[in-house]
Amino acid sequence: MIAMGGPACLATSVLHVTRVSKPLKIDGEWNEPVWPPAVHSNTFVDKTCAPARPFADAHFLYNRRFLFIGLHAGDLDIRAKPRAHDGPVFLDDAFQLRLRPTGSRVVYEVDVNAAGVVSDAIIKDDHRIQPSWDSHARVGVDMDGTLNDENDYDEEWFIEMAIPFDSIGFKPDKGKFIDLYIKRCDRPLHRPNPCAYTRTRLYFK
Repeated sequence: MIAMGGPACLATSVLHVTRVSKPLKIDGEWNEPVWPPAVHSNTFVDKTCAPARPFADAHFLYNRRFLFIGLHAGDLDIRAKPRAHDGPVFLDDAFQLRLRPTGSRVVYEVDVNAAGVVSDAIIKDDHRIQPSWDSHARVGVDMDGTLNDENDYDEEWFIEMAIPFDSIGFKPDKGKFIDLYIKRCDRPLHRPNPCAYTRTRLYFK
């Protein structure tokens, strides 16, 4: 079975995701009233499993069609280049998500940078990568700061994402779950890039 990733000390939290009845506007602003009570990950940790700096966390909701994920990253210098879909977004300020639904023998990877550009692929059980897979993820971005401007201080950026369950072959029936690993890497200028991690099992009501 494919390892999901992260430091050996990283614990897996268990979350029961809240179902919403209405569609969400995917704009990155998290201003729908359902977001504040949404279940959220533990604070991301660094490679020693201490609370990571800069701060990052993730929030989760769903309806019958989509898994909604809100990603929050503290960041004093937000950096990302506009790239084509499936470009090397890992070179930017970015999140990497790995999803494995109940019983799946593949891992679905969805990477998204601070500009909202997505790179996605399937990782097969023999570790072969299938880059032709498309998550059809819808992404919205909001940020407190200026992208790619090293002459000011930024604060944070937000991703609002909707991943269709059909794209990962999953139905959110009661008792089913998705194992989810998320890594966030910061790309500060002239300094090593710290990464932060969380791992959770999402159950559906």
